[in-house]
Amino acid sequence: MLLGILFLSAYSLAQLSASPELAVSVPVANMYSRASDDSDVVSQAIYGSDVKVLEEASGWAKVRTPDDYTGWMRLDVTLRGVNGAPYATSARTVQVNSLLANLYRETDVSAHRPLLSVPFETRLEVEKEGAGDDAGWLEVRLVDGQKAWVQDGDVNANTLPLTIEESIGLGKRFLGVTDLWGGRSSLGYDCSRIHPDAGAQPGHQYAPRRRLAGRMEWCNCGGSQASAGGRSPLLWQRARPHHAHRHVHWSWRVHP
Repeated sequence: MLLGILFLSAYSLAQLSASPELAVSVPVANMYSRASDDSDVVSQAIYGSDVKVLEEASGWAKVRTPDDYTGWMRLDVTLRGVNGAPYATSARTVQVNSLLANLYRETDVSAHRPLLSVPFETRLEVEKEGAGDDAGWLEVRLVDGQKAWVQDGDVNANTLPLTIEESIGLGKRFLGVTDLWGGRSSLGYDCSRIHPDAGAQPGHQYAPRRRLAGRMEWCNCGGSQASAGGRSPLLWQRARPHHAHRHVHWSWRVHP
């Protein structure tokens, strides 16, 4: 039995050396401070995200996300890339533009339940555009190699920066999204993550900082609750003084 364990360990290490990246295969995967579900969540990674493996232990992997967060993730919520290639990097891709997009086995929303529902900003590999009766749909390849269909109104291939007005419009769409510690998806955001995700992500970039001069403020907080200039209430974290908000024209606050 000991020899079997040693063999499996060696095999796992060999696999990691051959394919050091994993792709997240569930809508949202938690990342923990330790290799345990009982530890605190430090961040998340959404479907299709490629994460770099730093080390592995007993069904867990310590990973680093493209935005440079590190944490422990269960291996059963990831898959190796097809032929060792990262997901959605070499093929034509689109990005989910809805807060949640349903992926179906056919171009019919009523025939079967969705195969998968993925959050805002999920990248998907496009196989082909629907034609004829399938017009308005895109066939996509999933992380596990399966094919699925998504409505083209739920995704976006445009990577042009947004204007200030478009940025505010994007922020409005997140009003009401729940505050979730460590959250990284439209199912729940951590306060410190809404800025890069709704502002600096590819395809939804804010206008250059110089154009926002005097219109944007970052707040580092350390009390229970207060207001900025008497205009906009902030939720402050008592134990962790780094709760952040973005204010544009002092009128809109993405965080509910």
